[in-house]
Amino acid sequence: MIRYGLILIFCAVLLFPVLVLKGCNKQSSLSSEEYQSERTGFILPQKHTTNLTREKQRGQGLYEYYCALCHGKTGEADGFNAFNMSTQPAKHTDAILMGTLSDTQIQLIIREGGSALGRSPQMPPWGGVLTDQEISDLTDYIRTLAKPGGN
Repeated sequence: MIRYGLILIFCAVLLFPVLVLKGCNKQSSLSSEEYQSERTGFILPQKHTTNLTREKQRGQGLYEYYCALCHGKTGEADGFNAFNMSTQPAKHTDAILMGTLSDTQIQLIIREGGSALGRSPQMPPWGGVLTDQEISDLTDYIRTLAKPGGN
């Protein structure tokens, strides 16, 4: 009886590396996503892709940091502070409104505040905080928010 147990353990020790190697070969023939999916049904998260240029991505980061508090993260003029303002912020998703402003005018508003073009004096000037390149990147991003047909 002891001899039978020893033979069984000996066979298990010999077969275990073969089974492990067979499993490793299977993984190497699959991509990591396919292997994870096959093993657990779990698919690894994919890297977020965007069609924004590097400049527009920088502008997006600036927008989310400086502008979204009033203009909203998506430019719908629904930011946290928008409801406390006597004059509602510009709706950057409105293609008709945004179509009336040139890039130079948008940059002037960002740099010198809303009152520079007769807009809301509650729009602060960011020229002392943002560089010319950052203002240009921000303008490029703001242009991506306007939806065709206006709102």
